[in-house]
Amino acid sequence: MTKKTDRISFLKFSRMLFHKWYGDNPSSDFRHFYDDQRTYYGLILEAAGVDADSLKKGNAFSISPKQADLIEELLKQFTSAPMKLFRSKEYKNMHKDDLKSIVQSIDSLLLSGLEGDVQVTERSSLYIKTGYYVQTAISDC
Repeated sequence: MTKKTDRISFLKFSRMLFHKWYGDNPSSDFRHFYDDQRTYYGLILEAAGVDADSLKKGNAFSISPKQADLIEELLKQFTSAPMKLFRSKEYKNMHKDDLKSIVQSIDSLLLSGLEGDVQVTERSSLYIKTGYYVQTAISDC
């Protein structure tokens, strides 16, 4: 028996996030948002087991309910108040423990994704990218 999956394109996924955060604010530039966020959210989707080739080609992809849950949890981390400061490069105003907790939270979520049906395929890519920027931020403090 196959599980029902939802098909969604990366562009549609980004638009959903954009409207969730900014509503229908015409002053917000979706194109800038999409370009700026593509790397992080692409890595999140890869971490949840979405086919990387589909993402690179801009094709639609399928996600299972468990993958959707993992993506949602990762997005919560990436949209948390400390991470918003971090992504806006305001990390000099952040406490070092907040920066370290970002990496630890994301790492533990990705490790938990290894349990059950969700195969985390790009855990190291997401962790290394996030960890690199966090370590850079910590050294700049």
